[in-house]
Amino acid sequence: MLSETFEVQFTDEAIANYDRLDADMKRRVNTALNTLVNNPLFGPNITKLHGRYAGLYRYRVGRYRIIYRIDKQHRKCIIRGIRTRGKAYAP
Repeated sequence: MLSETFEVQFTDEAIANYDRLDADMKRRVNTALNTLVNNPLFGPNITKLHGRYAGLYRYRVGRYRIIYRIDKQHRKCIIRGIRTRGKAYAP
């Protein structure tokens, strides 16, 4: 397990996705983000993605997916998007 915390950063797209969420989902996403700060690699709702999404991870929050990548060298978790399952993996 990692001993240091990660800094969470948002892309512009992820900020726009977050702003469109309702208050309850924002609360749930905030809880998930607090988990990612401590350990973005492992957890029951965290999966490493494959194929065209290789190098990315997803955190499942109900019907939403937080898509992110990890910069281990700089200890950053970069949130790329927060979308419903159907839209999270769309081209």
